[in-house]
Amino acid sequence: MFPKKLIYQSWLSIFGAEIVAFIVTFLQKSDRNYYRVIISGLLPEAHEQYESRKDATEFVLRRWDSRDGDEIKTISKLLKPSLFLYKYGLWISLGIVISLILIGIEVSKAISSQKMSIATVESCTQEGESFLIPLQFVELQDQQSPDFDTGEFSIKFTEKGTDRDCISIFNNNDVNVNNKNITYKGNLIGTLEGGEGVNPLKIVFNTNANREAVNAVLRNIAYQYISENIEFGTRKLEFIITDGDGGVSKSLLVPIHFISNKEDIVLPNTQPIPAQESTDFSINGISIRIPEQETLNVNIEVSQGTITVKDNVVNGLTANQISGNKTLKVTLNGTVAEINKTIANGIIYRGNKDFSGEDNLTVAVNFTNSDKGLFWPPLAPNTPILSKFTRINVNPINPPPVITITNPQIITQENTKQVISGISISDPKYQNITLTLEVSESSKSKIEVNTNIPDGLPANSISNNKTNKVIIKDNITRINNILKNPNGVTYQTQNYAGQDELKIIANNGIKIGSQKISILVNDAPVLAILEPEAPPIAQSNPISKPLETGNTLTITKSQAESLISLWLKDGKKQALGSSYNQQIVSQYTTGKYRNKLLKDIQNLSKDNAFNEYDTPVIQTVGDVFVENNQVKIYMQVSESFRLFVNNRIDIKNSRSTAGLYLFTLQFEQEGWKIANVEENNEVSQ
Repeated sequence: MFPKKLIYQSWLSIFGAEIVAFIVTFLQKSDRNYYRVIISGLLPEAHEQYESRKDATEFVLRRWDSRDGDEIKTISKLLKPSLFLYKYGLWISLGIVISLILIGIEVSKAISSQKMSIATVESCTQEGESFLIPLQFVELQDQQSPDFDTGEFSIKFTEKGTDRDCISIFNNNDVNVNNKNITYKGNLIGTLEGGEGVNPLKIVFNTNANREAVNAVLRNIAYQYISENIEFGTRKLEFIITDGDGGVSKSLLVPIHFISNKEDIVLPNTQPIPAQESTDFSINGISIRIPEQETLNVNIEVSQGTITVKDNVVNGLTANQISGNKTLKVTLNGTVAEINKTIANGIIYRGNKDFSGEDNLTVAVNFTNSDKGLFWPPLAPNTPILSKFTRINVNPINPPPVITITNPQIITQENTKQVISGISISDPKYQNITLTLEVSESSKSKIEVNTNIPDGLPANSISNNKTNKVIIKDNITRINNILKNPNGVTYQTQNYAGQDELKIIANNGIKIGSQKISILVNDAPVLAILEPEAPPIAQSNPISKPLETGNTLTITKSQAESLISLWLKDGKKQALGSSYNQQIVSQYTTGKYRNKLLKDIQNLSKDNAFNEYDTPVIQTVGDVFVENNQVKIYMQVSESFRLFVNNRIDIKNSRSTAGLYLFTLQFEQEGWKIANVEENNEVSQ
């Protein structure tokens, strides 16, 4: 009797796998029975892997397609349709089988003749979980020996063998084992002994054992693991054959890798990791959760600093096992035990000179021997890769002044004084600073600092007041008194409407901090007696002057472009990024579009996810035009973003997009806002 859990989960999976294997190999011209056995054996586990790790399974099948030799390619070719039929077409498959029977093909006989079993070996009949892996890559190449009389074929463990391992032979139509006698197509060709635990399997051939018969036996060698608990890691088998005439083959070593789906990289609990500019900082708490004897290639990489790994840790890695030390990317080669021992003593991070802010630490694992031997599960990745990253927060030694702004965009009217509020300055070391307030439209706008504020600034602390570039030299307390006062700082244009920008620069004599505020200047409102409403202005009609909507509100093409550009380049990043800024959504958008964005933020926050956007490429197509009280404009937009879930990039749902979008703008009490975005007349996702 065989173990109750011998690979398959139920009678249905056994029968279904054999039916599917029969169908996909029906047109196979050569070795049909051989491939039918392999597919029916692999299919249940392959299906389970495909359901839980589809991308990895498809990657493995593509690798098999590119491997040398027809055998692996054939298995891949047959396994692909088998997975589909096994999942979706079991009952269709049964229908096909019944139809074939009705037209006279003895399908039931063919299927029954292909049932796979394993030769009886005492230690292979224990209860527990068993894995069968056909060693289909083994092949005999000997052109001189007509037979292998008295020749021997032996297999033994040279590394990591246990009493739970077993080596034997698959029974099928051609090869059969009965009471340790081996027959090929009904002819006795030899006997076997051993194979249980660390006992070598030994096959002795007789005069009937020609090259064809011996090859058939070699291709039906099976490995079986008997235990309820899998011991993950790598075992090694040695194959040797003699031809009975004095010829002895070279030793063939084959590793069998047991890959666990619980393998992981452990990163430090502190996120982000604190560090300091141009200072060595020890990062502890990194480890690799993989069987200790596995040989790995581990990359530890940062973007804005260097990594140093010690090469003198007892029982750790030596210098020649560490490459790229004291650079931004260090590679470690060795066993898991050696690597963990080394990194447990800490890796040293040093931030670049004059860099402060956020850096990324990435740890990636590759199995160095993953392109050789066999794997369990059978469709475990040929090149398993694990990767995780965390953030490093690099604090400056001499930090620059911190400028805090609460309103990154201001909407105002031309020729009207606008209070600049929501700005504050702080500095942990210095109290006296130089603050510069500069607007980009130098000939059309100006900044004025009020000198009549209690506990504010005297006139002699302010240079170039009421110009486009005002310089203040004083202590932070008095400067902040001015900035927080409702009449402290004002902005005004002179007969100008469009996009402007206020640059705020704070200099403590050592470091400089800066911020920007976008200023959208609208034309002054126009009162007019309304005439009967004219048809909407067609997009093809060029417009050089401000558009006037049905309620006399106006906006220019450049103002519309600026509003959309600010949203795509800055507002959208803040809204759907890690800060989940809902305030900026209400600042730029309205109506259904705003509601959709707020729902998107809610979903991202619930999934612990956020988007990271690259700067988009934006180009206007045609002119703005009016429909009722809304203004519309076509924009060509190309952008890319990466989705992070639990601080790990989701490659599948990260992408680049490009298309023609119709932006609809609508005026609210605060100013113009984006009310809708459509792509090809369908609402963009």
